[in-house]
Amino acid sequence: NGESFSSTGQYEIIALTDSGCDSLIYLDLLVPDINLNLINPGVLNCITDTLTLTFSYTSIPIQDEVEFIWNTPDGNQTNGDYVVTEAGIYTLTAYFKYGDLSCEETAMIEILEDFEQPEIDIEDVELNCYNIEEITTIDIFTSGDDLSIIWYYEDEEIGDSESVDIMGGGSYEVEVTNGINGCASI
Repeated sequence: NGESFSSTGQYEIIALTDSGCDSLIYLDLLVPDINLNLINPGVLNCITDTLTLTFSYTSIPIQDEVEFIWNTPDGNQTNGDYVVTEAGIYTLTAYFKYGDLSCEETAMIEILEDFEQPEIDIEDVELNCYNIEEITTIDIFTSGDDLSIIWYYEDEEIGDSESVDIMGGGSYEVEVTNGINGCASI
């Protein structure tokens, strides 16, 4: 008859012989299949420097013996859940048998990273005998969203805004942290 079937289902086929007789054939076709569900673990950043790749699966028919292999961006292979420390594309392949058939299914997930540090532009201030009364603050200029700022004078915390009052001669330090990815600039 020349028909082809590639999906699970029930089919009725009428077949004609060379002598003109026909036959009705009932085909109950089961195409083994496995569906992989990769669970997105998030983004690598200054807060989260490792992520665990996990997955779930469904299969038709139910498969008890399935081998799962992760292929990593650097070419390594491992099975089971996988801990990643680098961004890239990770591929999971499931291998299973159905009767004499060897089957496989592949799914991919891209792991992203965000290690961008906040940018800081610090006003350069030099105190001397002539300007000590004129200069009262140090200002910084930052870019980015969700930033936290901490100023230090001689290792003591003295402020949390873009401007800080001058306490006297000595060492001033500012730490700006991106609240989204946890990365900091000092």
